[in-house]
Formats: sequence, C-alpha cells, structure tokens
Amino acid sequence: MTTMPNRAYVILRLSGGLGNQMFQYALGLAMTADGRRRLVVDRSQIDHDALRAYALDVFRHEPARLPWGLRSAAIAVLSRTRIWLRQGQTWGRLYPGGPRVIRERTGRFDPDVLKADGHVLLDGYWQSEAYFASHRRIIEQAMTWRDEPDERERTYLAKIGDAESVAVHVRRGDYVSNPATRQYHGVCDAAYYTQAAAMMAKKLSKPRFFVVSDDPDWAQANLTWPGPAEVVRLNQPDRPHRDMRVMSRCRHAIIANSSFSWWGAWLTEQPGKIVIAPQRWFNQTGEHLADPVPARWIRM
Repeated sequence: MTTMPNRAYVILRLSGGLGNQMFQYALGLAMTADGRRRLVVDRSQIDHDALRAYALDVFRHEPARLPWGLRSAAIAVLSRTRIWLRQGQTWGRLYPGGPRVIRERTGRFDPDVLKADGHVLLDGYWQSEAYFASHRRIIEQAMTWRDEPDERERTYLAKIGDAESVAVHVRRGDYVSNPATRQYHGVCDAAYYTQAAAMMAKKLSKPRFFVVSDDPDWAQANLTWPGPAEVVRLNQPDRPHRDMRVMSRCRHAIIANSSFSWWGAWLTEQPGKIVIAPQRWFNQTGEHLADPVPARWIRM
C-alpha cells in the first residue's frame, strides 16, 4: 500500500483552461498561505486532455509539480474511488496515510473545504472568491506574468493607461461552435454588450472601450459602442494570457460568463472599479451551479 510522506501536501488536480486553472491555483494558495503545507499540482489529467493544456507556466511563480513519488499515490486514490458523498460530506480519508480527496459536489462555495487539514487532494473547479478573497495580495503576487509585453501589447497598454478604460471580453469559441457547450453555458449576445456599454457611458465621463475576444472579427462586425472603442488584436491560442493582461490593466470591465473573463476583471481590482457581469452565468439553472460573480459587481 502506498503511503504519503510525513510532510503535508495540498495537491491540485488541474483541469480546464487558464481561467479554471487559476481558480484551482488560488484555492491552493489560500490553503497553504500559513506555510504549514506545500502546494503541488497533479497534471495527469490536463496532460492527457486533447482540448486543454497546462497553463500556469505563464506566471513567474509557477506551482511545483507533484513529485513522482507521490504521483502514483494520488492517481491511485482517484482511480479507486467511485464514491460520491452526500452534500455536506465533502471529504473523507480513503486509506491509511493517503490524502483526503475533496471532490467538488456543487459549484457553490463550501466552507468545509477550507477546514480540511493534513494531506488533501482537490478535484474540482472552485469558482468562488470566498475560497481565497482574504489572500488577495498573495494571489496577485503569485500570478504575476513571467514574460514582458511585446511592442504591440505595450501600444495597447499605453492607450489604456491614458484613458478611462473599459475592458470588454467577448467569449465565443466553443461557446458558439460546440452545441453541448453552448447549451450548458450560453453565450452573451450583442444586446448584452450594448446595454452594459450604455450603463458604463452613464457612469463614466469619457469611457474608452477595449474589446478583447477570441473572435475579434465578429466583435468588430457586430458590436457598437457609445464612445471610442478598439478591438484588441493580440489573441493567440498558445498565449491567451496576453489578452488577460490587457483586460486586467483596464480601470473597469464588462465581462462574459467565462472564468477567463472573470480573472481579467478580478486581477489588480482596485476600489471604485465598475464591473458588469451577465445576470446568468450558465444557460441552465440549478442550485448545484456555480455563481462566481461577487456581490459588488453589477449584474445585467
């Protein structure tokens, strides 16, 4: 029987794209902020995902990878466990010396997760700032970008710095092209952006809109703005953090129902920042679904 070493670990089983991995990383940072446990990531699932890839290497403080000596133990725990615990029973020790596996049962914040001690293996998305909001400074320090902006990006950042800038994130991609994804998430339409931009124009004296999208041509052709606007053309599938960096530098934000979009607004958030988010985060409804939008943000 494989056992865990004496030193306690918080193990993140990574999944999803950059935004989802950032939620997972943020929870891990919060759970190890006191220095008593070490944070490591299990990449076994993401490394075999045909649609997603490991994305946390864009940060200067990249989390350590699960040591080989622990990897077999972590995978064994996950592969042997098929028990879905009742709501409220979110974790349990599966075998002597093994990690407590904490599987996300709902998308809602579960305070019991933060109470788990010793070796833990986290398997979920954890899309709520309630898990880590009190550790904002640690998270912002960990999530500083590894690379420097290139000349094109610096041009956009200079414009942003000189304006009452509003980041607008238009998420399309698989939200549009994949029928199952579209049915589950839904997609923010042109009417949403029109209404949100009109509200920004009422709240700000001279807003300038910087539109970030994985489909910039669609955004250019289909969206209009009540003030100066520019479609940011930096998007590259292998460097999505460039778009997020541009978004995070803006003073205000209009976001889509996307974890990538959420982090673009949350990173470097300062008092007085106006963030407008969709009224519904998912196309479907249910108590089990995440609702990551903070109360201080405006729903529309």
